[in-house]
Amino acid sequence: MKKTTPTQLRILMLTEYFYPFDRGGSEWSVYHLSKSLLDLGSEVAVFTPNYGEKSYAVKDKIKIYRFPFLIYLKRKNAPITPFWHSNILWFVVSFVYLFITILKFKPTHIHIQGKYFIPQAVIAGKIIRLPVIVTLRDYIVLCPYAFCINRKNKYLSCSYGDLINKDLNLFQKNYLSSKNLISYFISFIAAIRGYLVSAILRFFLSQDTYKIAISKKVALIYKLNNIHVNKVIYNSISSVKAFPSKTKNYLVYAGRLTKGKGIDSFTKAYFSLSKTILLPKLLVIGDGPLKTLLKEYKLKNISLLGHLRQEEVLKVFRSAKAVVVPSIWEEPFGRVALEAIICQIPVLASNRGALPEIVINNRYGKIIEPSINNFKKELVKFLKNRNIYKKYLLTDKKLILDKFAYNPITAHLAVYKSL
Repeated sequence: MKKTTPTQLRILMLTEYFYPFDRGGSEWSVYHLSKSLLDLGSEVAVFTPNYGEKSYAVKDKIKIYRFPFLIYLKRKNAPITPFWHSNILWFVVSFVYLFITILKFKPTHIHIQGKYFIPQAVIAGKIIRLPVIVTLRDYIVLCPYAFCINRKNKYLSCSYGDLINKDLNLFQKNYLSSKNLISYFISFIAAIRGYLVSAILRFFLSQDTYKIAISKKVALIYKLNNIHVNKVIYNSISSVKAFPSKTKNYLVYAGRLTKGKGIDSFTKAYFSLSKTILLPKLLVIGDGPLKTLLKEYKLKNISLLGHLRQEEVLKVFRSAKAVVVPSIWEEPFGRVALEAIICQIPVLASNRGALPEIVINNRYGKIIEPSINNFKKELVKFLKNRNIYKKYLLTDKKLILDKFAYNPITAHLAVYKSL
C-alpha cells in the first residue's frame, strides 16, 4: 500500500445500503462512524446505490454519492436478493461510478463497509494507489449461507459438497417461502453461484487490504479460516440521548424474524411461560419469513411492530423493561444489544458470536445457551435480577461509552493515519 501523510483525512465509505435505506445495524454503524470522523475534522463521503433516490445528497454533513441501480425501492426496507449486488452488471456499473466518485471526492483512503464492493475497490485502489480498508461485518466471504460457521463445525467454512448437501438443505427448509420444484431448482443454482461469489470475494480480500473485524469473535473465525485480520475495532455509536426514568412493562426483540435470530425459540418459550406466569408484554420489531408463524400465537401480550427506523427503535428501548437477543447463529457483533446497554436497559442474550463481548454476563444482563428450555428457565430469574443489572449499567456508563463510543473512533483514526 502507498503511505500517505495528508493534512486532512478524506475517507470514502462503500456500503450497499445507507440512509434512507437503513435496514440494519451495519448501515447505522457506518453512519455513526462517519459522523464522528466528521466531528473530529475529517472529510467523509459515502458511495452507495441510489435505489431511486437522487444521485447526490448530504445527511448531517456526510456527502452521499449514489450510482444507478436497476431496482427502485418504494419501501425503504424492501428485501433484495444478493444476486443484485453480485452480478457482472453490478460490478461494471459500480466500478465505473466508483472511479468517477474517487476523481470527484479525491479520498485519501477507501473504506469498504459492504463486502460486495471488495473487488471493485481493490482494483481501483491499485490503479490510483490508495490504501484500501475492509471492515468484515459477516461471513459471506467464507460461505454464502454461513450455517457452517458454528461451534460444532469449529467455525470452519464448508466445502462445496457440504454446501450443497447440508447448508442448502437448511436454507430450503427454513427460508424458502414456497416449496416446489422450481424454487428448489432456483435455490440450487443460487447456491452454486453463491459459492463462486464467495470465492471471488475471498480472493480480492486476500490482496493488499487492511482488514478490520467488528469483534474478537469475527477475527477468530477468519483466523481459523486462514484469513489474517489486522485489527479488531468494535462498531461505534456517536451519540447518547437521555432516557426516561419511567419503565413500562414490556420486553423488546428487534431484528430479522428468522430462525438464525432465535425469535421462534424465544417466542415458544414465552408462549409456554405465559400460560402459568404473568409476563411483561413482548414487542417484536422487524420483518422476515417467521412473521406469519408469530401471528399464529394470537396472544394479546405479543405485538408485532414491523420495521421501524432507528430513532423509533431507540425510543421503544428507552422505556423497556429488558431487551432480548436470542440468536442461534454466531452474531458477528450484535448492535441491538449495544443500543440496549447504551440506553441502560438489561439484555437477555445468547452466548453466540460477539454477544458476550457486549453484554457482560451477570452485570449488564444474562448470557445463556439458546434453547426453548433455557429461555423458559432463565427469563423469570433474569427479570427478578433486572434492578441489579440496571445498577451496574449506571455504574459502568463511562466504561461502556469509552468502549463503544470513543475508542472505536480513535482506533479508526490511528489505522487511517498509519496507511
